[in-house]
Amino acid sequence: MAHQFKVGDRVVVRPYDQIISSLDKDGCTQRLPFMPEMLQFYGRSFTVRTIVNYVCVETTDIRAMTKTVVLDNLFCTGTAHDMCQKACTLLWKSDWLQPDVEPVAVETGDPNANSNLQWKNHLKTWDEGKQAYFCQSTNMRGASFALSFWGKLQYVIKEFLSGNSSIFTTIKKFAAFIRFKFSTGSMNAECFTVKGNLQKTPLGKLGLQAGDMVEVKSIEEIAATLDEHGKNRGLLFTPEMHKFCGQKLKVLQRLENMISEADGTMVKLTDTVILENVLCHGTCKFGCSRQLPHYWREIWLWKL
Repeated sequence: MAHQFKVGDRVVVRPYDQIISSLDKDGCTQRLPFMPEMLQFYGRSFTVRTIVNYVCVETTDIRAMTKTVVLDNLFCTGTAHDMCQKACTLLWKSDWLQPDVEPVAVETGDPNANSNLQWKNHLKTWDEGKQAYFCQSTNMRGASFALSFWGKLQYVIKEFLSGNSSIFTTIKKFAAFIRFKFSTGSMNAECFTVKGNLQKTPLGKLGLQAGDMVEVKSIEEIAATLDEHGKNRGLLFTPEMHKFCGQKLKVLQRLENMISEADGTMVKLTDTVILENVLCHGTCKFGCSRQLPHYWREIWLWKL
């Protein structure tokens, strides 16, 4: 039976053969894929950063998950998915972990394990039927379940009990979600959708590379690059991103290839980057625990 972990617990990723025994024919536990990119971490010890109670799914509303956690600073490298650069935070089923109560002699994962052919018989990366990529992101809807409004209220209690946040912070997040859901908000609110009025949005090229320092433009400057839906060339300036305006940040990597969560195809991007330690904390999404990076058009940034 899976252990019930709390935030701050130390855990060890179980040996590969134990994880395999918990997976179905598609390499999933409760429809969440264990991906080849995760093999390098088996046998190693990590801290539980977040209990995954809610997830936002691109094609639907907020949904719930059980027996799932986020470990500290573990992101998908995309090496088994044709170098997708989306850098999704990896989600871990409790079945794949064990408490780190004492030193255990467990073989540790090989950083190059995802190049080993052994996983190909167990871990699915391509859906032949749909002719699409198969990963945690593309299967997020299937790995989660819908909640009624009252069900969401019950899960607010779970946020507190699991250690994700204090009762004060939990209530504050819930209030921010309600305000965002039922009002237009203001630029001073935690959640604010920045919109423009352009029919065709502009392209901006800075040629940014990993390690470059940038400053996020003002709300007014960014609005001047957006359409009425708050997008620049199809990419949304999300309701949490305005709080970074004026901040000086470092470029983590360029974003040129990204698997679409909606249909599993590989999307090509230009003039887009990921910034270091700039993650979505789900404030505007009812406490979504996916902690995905924000994706930035270069036209929203100044190069320093």
